Amino acid sequence: MDPALALTLRLALSALFLAAAYHKTRDIARFRAILSAYRVMPERIVVPIARVLIACELIVGSAFLIGEFQAGFQQFAASGAVALLVAYTAGIAVNLLRGRREIDCGCGDLTRNQPIGPLLLFRNAVLIVAAAVLLTTTTARTLTWLDGATVFGAFSCIALLWSAASILTTVTARTTRQRVHS
Repeated sequence: MDPALALTLRLALSALFLAAAYHKTRDIARFRAILSAYRVMPERIVVPIARVLIACELIVGSAFLIGEFQAGFQQFAASGAVALLVAYTAGIAVNLLRGRREIDCGCGDLTRNQPIGPLLLFRNAVLIVAAAVLLTTTTARTLTWLDGATVFGAFSCIALLWSAASILTTVTARTTRQRVHS
């Protein structure tokens, strides 16, 4: 894989996991309530699991940044990201199969109340692929100023697409929920 693409993916995934951890730590009580609402674990372990998930997101997000300087961290971060995303996707899928679409996904800004839905499964699949791609070998070459501009532009586009996708999934899930309740 080209090193500019690898850097773009690492920065984007780092921003994603660090922002997610930040939002969860800002309102840990809300995150615990969201995690409990998924009903995929005994209630007595929700509090420690919430702490572990936040810690894992912080570690993975930081490891992607450190991976720029220490190659072993990139593999660790990518593996951790895949594991977390698969776990989150499984929780969403289980609840969608149960017909429980009213649950807040618990991703991103917890004040937005983003209900789960099929689009989140697709979004997470894309993120899993992006993280898994980082497990491949990166071509050795020196990055130039043009690569820097490319990475900046690509990261900016990814951030805008992420914002648009988040808004779309929230609006779609709420519209679907309103139709069902009407």
